[in-house]
Amino acid sequence: RPTGLAKPASKIRGEVPAALDPIIERCCQGDPAKRYQSAAELRAALREVRVAVERKTGAGEDSVPGARQPRRASTLPAWRIGLAAVLLMAIAGGVVAGLGWAETRRRALIESSPAGLGGPLWSGADAESPAAQFRRLSAEVKKLQRSADAAAKEYSLAQREALIDPVVALGAELWAAAESAADTEPERALELGWDAAACYLAPLLWPGAGAMVFVPPSPPGEVGRARGFFIDARPLNAEDFARFSESAEWRVPPGADAAAGDAPVSELTFYDAVAFVASARPVKRLPTVEEFDRALATLQASASRRVWVLGAVPAPLGETDDDPPAEAESDAPKVDTPLPTRTAMPWLFFPGEDYDGWGEWTATEANGAATADGATFGDTFFTWGGRWASESEFEADPPALMPFESVDPGLGFRGVMDLPRSFGALAVVR
Repeated sequence: RPTGLAKPASKIRGEVPAALDPIIERCCQGDPAKRYQSAAELRAALREVRVAVERKTGAGEDSVPGARQPRRASTLPAWRIGLAAVLLMAIAGGVVAGLGWAETRRRALIESSPAGLGGPLWSGADAESPAAQFRRLSAEVKKLQRSADAAAKEYSLAQREALIDPVVALGAELWAAAESAADTEPERALELGWDAAACYLAPLLWPGAGAMVFVPPSPPGEVGRARGFFIDARPLNAEDFARFSESAEWRVPPGADAAAGDAPVSELTFYDAVAFVASARPVKRLPTVEEFDRALATLQASASRRVWVLGAVPAPLGETDDDPPAEAESDAPKVDTPLPTRTAMPWLFFPGEDYDGWGEWTATEANGAATADGATFGDTFFTWGGRWASESEFEADPPALMPFESVDPGLGFRGVMDLPRSFGALAVVR
């Protein structure tokens, strides 16, 4: 128990190198304020010792800063340093044990997912040459064009004008550019072709994707082109995360109380967010900062074109109007048997005034070295957020840095769903 040490740890346990004495002493301070304040801080202290050891060949006791002189003329075996590290972690207590358990559970969830974090299933490489793939893709795109035309008829007139028609028109533009490049630039043609396929798939997948926004790919001539994707229209709510915690035997953070219902979930670590998106169906991942920026641009472009869905007005602040205008009723198809109404949501919901300064986890690592699956404690990620300046204008804050294991009352997350970029993935979707 952290009640202080009467003498250095190396004097209590002979296998502990003296270089670890100040670290262990700080871990065992009776005053919590004098201990390490986070796992990342402890990790940094341990790393200094490890780096010092690794810089010396042999890793003997005399190579460790502050190490006592050996009792006999031999170097300290590597296993003893490893054992000392294990003992130190034991002193750190339940925090480290809990983090190890969380890592095991997180990886189990990812491995049980048919697509990991959204990579292999959606972007798996095909063995054929780019030219052969493009010929094959051409037949698939023709099918998707017909399917998109049929699906568009199931949306209301307002939805088609505001959402579906622009996306399908972009698909046609991308496919025309792909066909023009097919003979001279087959790889570029294939890239443009898959972007066109994403536009034709969007009207088909919108209902299955749930309350998501489709962020279209870049036009064919744009420098630094980006792919299309779906992003959750609103942050994950507390009830859904509590349900996940129960089914996956995951911890229930303070901000994930099921009683909070549809309120955005908060106080989650990066671990919690990645575990949830890896277990989601369809498989999702966390968005990057760049994707959040593109999603906001999509929101701002469509903010003046409210789309009426099932007689309710979707509003950025989560408010609804029970009396939609008369034109919403006239948009419905005049048929004897009602067609299923496709729900397309063009807005991104961010918490309003009650959540001033709201932020969300992203997959963008601070130094660009880690990935969502390869992050470790001490890594720092960017968060994205802001506040509503008015009912139709969202003010984004500059991306903020948050350590991997940090939590905040105004920090949540939402997921991104990629569109297929391989024939195997396309077959799964279709």
